[in-house]
Amino acid sequence: DAHEALFEHYQQALQALSRREESALVLRGFEKALLAELGYAMTLDRDGVNARPLDPAALYHYDPERGPVEIADPEAAPEPQLSGQALLDIARGDYRRPETQAQAKALMRMLINHRLDYQPLRSRRIFRELLEL
Repeated sequence: DAHEALFEHYQQALQALSRREESALVLRGFEKALLAELGYAMTLDRDGVNARPLDPAALYHYDPERGPVEIADPEAAPEPQLSGQALLDIARGDYRRPETQAQAKALMRMLINHRLDYQPLRSRRIFRELLEL
């Protein structure tokens, strides 16, 4: 299927990287757009179990099929564990906080790996090689 909007996001990401914009921020934005364009848009502002607004102070696990699920016991919860604040930041595309950057990276990797059925993603290697140039 043609995904014209996805290729526009891809082109914008490449242009931003060529201008030496912050690569992590560019990549998180592209990954979010990639998932949305492929039909896997993320719920980032509501609990996936009861549809309540996220609590910025709470911890969540992201279930790829339901969205954020509040964590009752952090020691027993799977990774990545995400703060409600980080999820709300990601929803707005605001990656200024270092915690949000780290949690967004972990979330995107987990979701992309899940959607790829844990097959290796070759673009990660290509992006690393481009950054080394």
